[in-house]
Parts: sequence; C-alpha cells; structure tokens
Amino acid sequence: GSFTITATAVLNCRTATAQSNLTVLDMILQAPVGNGTFTTFRTPPDCSYFDLQVTEPSGVTVTAIGFRTDNPNTQTDIEVWSKSGTTNNLFGNTNYTQIASGTAVSPATPNELFFVDVADFGLAAGLHGSVIVSRNGGSSHTWYQGNGGQTSSDLNLAMTPTGSDTNFDTQTSNTTISSTANSFSGAVVYTVGGMSGPPGTVAKFGDGCPGTFGVPTLLPGT
Repeated sequence: GSFTITATAVLNCRTATAQSNLTVLDMILQAPVGNGTFTTFRTPPDCSYFDLQVTEPSGVTVTAIGFRTDNPNTQTDIEVWSKSGTTNNLFGNTNYTQIASGTAVSPATPNELFFVDVADFGLAAGLHGSVIVSRNGGSSHTWYQGNGGQTSSDLNLAMTPTGSDTNFDTQTSNTTISSTANSFSGAVVYTVGGMSGPPGTVAKFGDGCPGTFGVPTLLPGT
C-alpha cells in the first residue's frame, strides 16, 4: 500500500513541514510443491490447513490469498480462518475463527495460480494455524499431493502445509501431519509490519510562543 508521511518542526513560532510518499511492496510466499502433482476435490466446504510462522518481529499484514482450481473462468469464494498455534490435530471449524473472506474469478487455465483479494488482516510474530475454505461449487480446491509437513520460507514467514478436509464444517479430528498428505497449493500475499500506516507527528511551539495560560500548545498529529 501507499502512505504519506508528514514531519512538522517548529522553531521560534515558525513552522516547517516536510511530506513524503512511501510505497510498501507486497511480497508473496508460495506453498511447497510436494511431488508436483495436483489433486482436486469438488464439493465445498473443502479446505486446506497450514501453519504460518511469522518471524518478522513487527508482524505482517496479509492482503490476498493465492488459490488454484481446475474450474476455469468461474467465481471463486474463499474464507480465511485462523487460530493461535499449530493446526496439527485440530481440524474442523470449531477450532478456528474466521478472519477474512474474498471473491475472484478463476483464470482460463485450470490449476493456474491466481489471487483473491481479502480484507487485510495482521499476524503478529509467532505461530498461526491457518485454513483456506472454499464456499461455492466453482471454487473447488486444487491441492498439491504429498506436501504435508514440507516448509517454504522467506525472511519474514515460514509456511508448513498440514493437510486438507473435504468438509470443514463437520470435520472434528485428523491424524498427525503426514508426508503423503494433500494440502495447500496457493500462496500468501503480505506486507511487513502491522496494519496501521506511519504515525503522525507532534511538535510543540517554540519557547516564548503564545499558548494557553503560559503553557506551550501541542500541534495536532497529521
């Protein structure tokens, strides 16, 4: 995203203001590929489970989810659910809280990675159990075969797929992470840092400037 940073300095009742535009670039972390083969389930609410380890101390803000389906040119509705800690052995919607959702149209090429814009949400440093759930007939999940327990990472995040469900709303248990598990084949799009823009600036009047009852006045933040 883009932010405007404003700095204000006051000396002897004279005010100087500097302004600069800052653009924060999105980064993409894709899921590990397993054996490189896709498999698809066609009956929502199917889902993918994975752990996200946020290693960046200031956290990250997720802005979109990469997704794959073998249904071309079709409306795709997904939900993002989350919990603190690992997803391992904690399957089904009673263990998670929905934090975002989004809609997009799938590309003309089946199983091609595309991006679904979701409401931005922040993840603090630490381990987050994550679930991507499909919610309509057009958003059938394409999973990577055999990527359960594998990890992909960059300087800020590590992603470990842990499995999948054919019905997120009714599943209540699962075996431990398996190297033969089918799981998430998409990606996480994010920026570094929390969800707030840069802070405003506060500057006081110069010594001797008028205020209220002799108390220097603070300028409002911008």
